[in-house]
Formats: sequence, C-alpha cells, structure tokens
Amino acid sequence: MKKKVLVRGLVILGLLSLFYFNIRKESPFSPNNPKSSASRFLNAVEKNDFETIFNLSECYQTTVSRIKANNPKILWNEKLRKYYESVEKEAWKTEEIQAIKHLLSYPCKWKILESKKAGILGAWNRTRQVFKVFVSFTYSSSKNSPFIRSGDYGGKIKRRTMVFYVDPSTKLIVASAFSLEENNFSIYPLKGGDLWWVEELNKQKPELKKKARR
Repeated sequence: MKKKVLVRGLVILGLLSLFYFNIRKESPFSPNNPKSSASRFLNAVEKNDFETIFNLSECYQTTVSRIKANNPKILWNEKLRKYYESVEKEAWKTEEIQAIKHLLSYPCKWKILESKKAGILGAWNRTRQVFKVFVSFTYSSSKNSPFIRSGDYGGKIKRRTMVFYVDPSTKLIVASAFSLEENNFSIYPLKGGDLWWVEELNKQKPELKKKARR
C-alpha cells in the first residue's frame, strides 16, 4: 500500500514539475523568451529608461564586449561610463525609438502577438537566424490615434504592427547589418500590417481603403 502511494506521489510530482517547466519556458515574461526582450524594450521606451534599452540592444552590447576585451578590468568602469554617456542622448533621436514614442504618445493598447524563427541577411551577406517578435499597437478612435505619414500618403492609424528582431542566443534586439551607426535597432513596421481609419486618410489609395475596412 505504501509503495503504491509513493509511486503515485512521484508520478504527480513529475507531472507538476513538467507543467512548471513548460510554464516557465513559454512565459512571455521569462528572460529566456524573445518576447520578453521586445516587451521590456517597449516598457523602457515608454518610461524613458535608457539603461534597459542599452542592456537589451546588440548595437551597444557589442561595443561593451569590445571595450572589455581590449582593456584591463581596472579601466572598464570609466570607459563604459564614457561610452554610455556618449550614446544616450543620440539614442532618443533614432528613427526606431522616435517611431515607438510616437505610437505610445496616444492612448493605445499594445500587445506582444507571437514570435517566429526566421533568417535574415547579416554581415558579409551571410544568413543569420533570429526571432521575429510581432507587436501590435491598437487605437480605439481616430481622434485619439497618431497620424502616420508613409510615402505620398498619410492618415490616422487604427492598428500598427511592428516587428522586433531578437537574437536567439543573447536575446538582444538585433543591430542592423546595413548600418554603421552606433544607435541602430532592427525594429520595423510590418509591411502590409497597418489598419487605417478610412475617414482620416488624406490621400486614399484603393488598396488602403480595402485594408481599412477589414
């Protein structure tokens, strides 16, 4: 009898452990989940928290690693402090962060949708494996939504979907392989992923009208 109870207890403990492991593995708030990087980055932009942006961005952490590799530890703090201060002010002027701040400057509901593995063209024309994390920004009315200009048209956005590229190993926001700028992030609007308030488009195109009505 005691043996059966012990076996049953071990089976239940095993199932609970497996369930707990899966919850931790899939949780969007886990540091090991690429969705967490996008979520923390967005929260940091919203709160003007550059330290978190700095720690989550490949464009900065690559230089941090280089500074540590080329200097003795006694010099790290001073050199890293100077580097941090040199990029902080310019970071807020980058196109990617300005775009996010513009979206967040209006009442909206942003949501991490999903993540997918993908290959992108990296340095030296080599394919690089990344996670694409999709984030939506949704607005409840045209009155309280941002004006977005794109090419020869512009209008009030109803929903915009952004894509964050995250490194699968480091979970850092990937730096663009085609930019030599220190402040650069692979964060882009999803092509064809916008939903518009039709009545607010100042130069409507037929394909935009169809999308907006969906």
